[in-house]
Amino acid sequence: MITASIQPQNTTAIAETESLIRAAIADINQFSKLYDKYYVLVFRFIYKRNGDKDQSADITSTVFLKAMEHLKSYQFRGIPFEAWLLRIASNEIANYYREKKIQLVYNLDSKEIKNMSDDIEDSDLEENWQKLVNAMLKLRAEEMELLHLRYFDGFSFFQIGELLNITENNAKVKMHRILQTLKNKLNHN
Repeated sequence: MITASIQPQNTTAIAETESLIRAAIADINQFSKLYDKYYVLVFRFIYKRNGDKDQSADITSTVFLKAMEHLKSYQFRGIPFEAWLLRIASNEIANYYREKKIQLVYNLDSKEIKNMSDDIEDSDLEENWQKLVNAMLKLRAEEMELLHLRYFDGFSFFQIGELLNITENNAKVKMHRILQTLKNKLNHN
């Protein structure tokens, strides 16, 4: 399973990243160190959403180009640099699918279905994937992205909050509402 993860950072890791960012701002040739450090994380995040290595590589390149262009606007506010990169990646993924006029596809596996069915409190979902898929098709794109971050990427609520620039509690509340919406849709099918 390919996953991307925002890791809790210690002071040494934060200081190292800040140093790399400052160096890249002063000399753009130093950006390659940030690229090397975060390429795999960003690529995996994108690949998990589209399953195509070539497209993922193209979108990843665009993410780093935009990051390089806007590096001076990055602010050290306690949000990990990788969360900033993954926000750019999320936007680029959405732009890619919008420009191509195709719908983003999510791959479901039994572990993800099991976790969702446990949280929705519907044990029948494991046997009846179509019921869940039909309910999920009725969700808004933002709701589906939150589900994806939580169940497909396995991000914690803290990590989701960092990525979406919301509080951990807000991420929990939003997820609770989405699960409740799914549960209601499932009960009306």
